[in-house]
Amino acid sequence: QDTRDTGLEPSAADERALIDDVIEEELLWREARARGLDQDRSVRTWLAEQMETLGDEPDAGAEERYRQALALGLDRTDLVVRRILVQKMRLLAARLDEAPPSEEELRAFHLRHRDDYAAPPRSTFWHVFLAQSRGDVAAEARTRLEQLRRAGAAPAEAVRGGDSFPVPPRLVGQSAAQVAKLFGPEFAAGLAGAAPGTWSGPLASAYGLHLVWVEAHEPPALAPFESVRQRVFERWRQQERQRRLAALLRQLRARQPLLVESAAWN
Repeated sequence: QDTRDTGLEPSAADERALIDDVIEEELLWREARARGLDQDRSVRTWLAEQMETLGDEPDAGAEERYRQALALGLDRTDLVVRRILVQKMRLLAARLDEAPPSEEELRAFHLRHRDDYAAPPRSTFWHVFLAQSRGDVAAEARTRLEQLRRAGAAPAEAVRGGDSFPVPPRLVGQSAAQVAKLFGPEFAAGLAGAAPGTWSGPLASAYGLHLVWVEAHEPPALAPFESVRQRVFERWRQQERQRRLAALLRQLRARQPLLVESAAWN
């Protein structure tokens, strides 16, 4: 993206990121050619197809059209060929010397990232709904909250005094995302901070106000390794492939230093 796309002048960080991308592509393209990936059938077929339009010998065979493309330097200048070679080099670098991890490696990886595989915290709660159509619903909600607290009202009884609402008055084991989908993000944030065993609120939804009684907040539940083994493996493999690609790029930068004329890149 440039100024025409966003209406903003690129920052030095934006420019450096773009330059880094160009350098990475150039290095991978050079390495792909050095390894002979430009002899791949997909590249040869593409170049031959281009010469059907560019060439002046309509009866030439595919091999002859390919040689004509080489003579014109299309193997070095064609953008599609460049993208093919860069992508092939990325895939090759990522999978080079790839070997499956041991069980101990996977378990250690799971342990280091165990919080990423935890089920989200969940809440079980009751809610008394007061519709916006009540007029000064905010004042009524505050009054009703005081009454419920003074009376020590049980939630199963209290919800009978509320207005009709499409969601049941008691919800069990709801994550923050589920609560936000039903009531909105403001309600979900307020519910997360509500103390269990007492009436809290009022919490706003798009339809009115709610007084809530939290039965319990369940903390995040750590998933056993066996239940998430495939997810752990896929993430481990992705990180290992990224690591191998980054290592190759470091080697290529050291072997093939490029001159970059930009104040943003140093």
